[in-house]
Amino acid sequence: MRITSYVAFIGALASSRFSVYASRCEENLGDAVANTLDKTEWFKITQGYPRGRDDGVNFLVAGDYTCQAGAEIEGVAVTLGNFHVKKNGLSNVGVVGAGSQVAPNDGKDSWIVGGDLTLDKFVDYMSRSTGNVVIGGQKKGTGSLGINGLIKENASINFKKWRNLFDNLKVKSDYWATLQANGVWKRANGYDNLVFSAVDDNELQVFSVPTEKLTHTNGFWVVFDKSLKDKTILINVNADIDGVVNVKNIADMVDPYGNQHWSFEPKSSANIFWNFHDATTVNLGTAQGGGSGEFQGNILIPTPDAEVRMSLPGTSGRFIVNGNVLHDRKGSEFHNYPFQPPSPLPRPPQCDETSSPIVSPTDSPTEFPTYLYLPTKTTTDSPTDLLTKSPTESPTKKTNDKFFGASGDPHFMTWGKEKFDFHGICDLVLLSNPSFDNGNGLDIHIRNKKMRMWSYIETAAIRIGDNIFEVAGGNKKDEFWINRVVQSVKNNNGEKFSDDIVVGNISGYNIEFTRVSEKSCKYVIDIGINQDNNKREAIIFKTWHSFVSINVQNPTKEYFNGSVGLLGSFPLGVKLARDGKTTFEDISVFGQEWQVQSSEPKLFLKTGSVKPSDKCSSPSNLDMRRRLVESEMTLKEAKIACTYVDDEMMDLCIFDVMATNDISSSGIY
Repeated sequence: MRITSYVAFIGALASSRFSVYASRCEENLGDAVANTLDKTEWFKITQGYPRGRDDGVNFLVAGDYTCQAGAEIEGVAVTLGNFHVKKNGLSNVGVVGAGSQVAPNDGKDSWIVGGDLTLDKFVDYMSRSTGNVVIGGQKKGTGSLGINGLIKENASINFKKWRNLFDNLKVKSDYWATLQANGVWKRANGYDNLVFSAVDDNELQVFSVPTEKLTHTNGFWVVFDKSLKDKTILINVNADIDGVVNVKNIADMVDPYGNQHWSFEPKSSANIFWNFHDATTVNLGTAQGGGSGEFQGNILIPTPDAEVRMSLPGTSGRFIVNGNVLHDRKGSEFHNYPFQPPSPLPRPPQCDETSSPIVSPTDSPTEFPTYLYLPTKTTTDSPTDLLTKSPTESPTKKTNDKFFGASGDPHFMTWGKEKFDFHGICDLVLLSNPSFDNGNGLDIHIRNKKMRMWSYIETAAIRIGDNIFEVAGGNKKDEFWINRVVQSVKNNNGEKFSDDIVVGNISGYNIEFTRVSEKSCKYVIDIGINQDNNKREAIIFKTWHSFVSINVQNPTKEYFNGSVGLLGSFPLGVKLARDGKTTFEDISVFGQEWQVQSSEPKLFLKTGSVKPSDKCSSPSNLDMRRRLVESEMTLKEAKIACTYVDDEMMDLCIFDVMATNDISSSGIY
């Protein structure tokens, strides 16, 4: 599909003047998750049949949920991506054999799946009760579903509602992580216990715990001291430098009344909140065991695209993940319990207390809506001032340099300046040129990763001669790889560089590093100055958050003649097949043609999840258009964010800003 169709679609959105909602800093984890049954009426874990009803969401996942091994999910379950139960996976959803025995009300849409629901075995839904399963995609697989209600396939899911909730939760989580710790923790009984205690009378007790304290070589107990009776317990769990949190070998947890395991008081678990605020990878237990105790309290993992592995025996509390979940322990269960602390968690200062919708009166609003993730509104006369790095900085105007490459989610610009999208989730050949540098050869490969309803370039690698340079998005340590050896952008004192500097070379070509912003950095492989037009010829890799872009600047026949791949043939950009003769009009077929094959150089350090022999699948166009419809970013705001982007890339930038709901995503251009 050509990007021009998306641009036209964006234009249509602008004329619709759809409503956008002000940020609603709802109490604690939000109204959708809040319990409707008071915590004093919940039961300890027991077997039997439903004794109470509650419509608060207990299990909320923004990405995909895959159950390799597991038993049950109790309560309301919402997964915005795909939901896949494999042959050894769970058996019950909604109503379970052992749990709080608090189930959703009868007849409700209490199991929501944004993508496809794939069952490889029989799954019983709302046993001895009634309820509906709402599926944005289709029900697939060889397994069947036990249900007394409706299965609604190809349903319209209100993704905007859930994504707004996740956006707000991320802001809240970051704020809660800044609160000063007043509670204390310590190792006791020869380090076999981790004890949390209050040292003052404040109703809110805040703890800050590094990930290594939640892992032990032997089984250990987590004890909530009696001083924490009737306290709001906020535990900020701090990830390691790689964004990883490991929870391993918890033998059991003890409430402030001395109860443990399935006797843990629901009124106590309702007071406990585990805030994994900065984690991108969370391993809860291990597939081999990693603990025998029930994990008590409510869990929030708010970082977008987080990867979570659930291998604990069970959890008692709300389970919220802004990413993907792999469930892989036999008998493991998500039990339905509320978060209802004695006092609400404090709201971030930037919260907008307005709960009513704000409707844009025109297609060109004169001021920004108050989203949590937009900059704080100022008294400036020009909204573009909000986008500059500092009040005194003058943004650089667009240059006359020519760029060809791939960026965003992802968009391609061929040598012939044709723009197209290909969302294939696999490794792809951006360009290949055996004659580059007097026969040393050049290959550039990209690796696309799925994110919700679209994909993006996660990693890129280039080979010149016998040397390989690789860069990945989402890299907190500013690391890159040369010939599979990790390199760090730091000086001899361990301090990060901020100015332009040469950090290495590949087959004699310097690699220059520039820190563009807190979220973005740039690596430039300098080919040299073209003597004909005095312009710099270079290959530029740029990162923004998890995204990577690759652009070839001012290419010449001297270096790029004979290039093929997703950028087409140089210099006309003809979409050629590998045979050098066949041409393509269908972008999907063209993209599949340039999936990396097993016979080609292996440029990436790590093997991808999609093998060369696997099909390079793509998210559906319908889902991606649906994502745009749900965008809370207006066309006016997107245009302002992309003001300083090269004209030829402007429409691509606008698309990405609206698709990601983030004005800073223009930083990838």
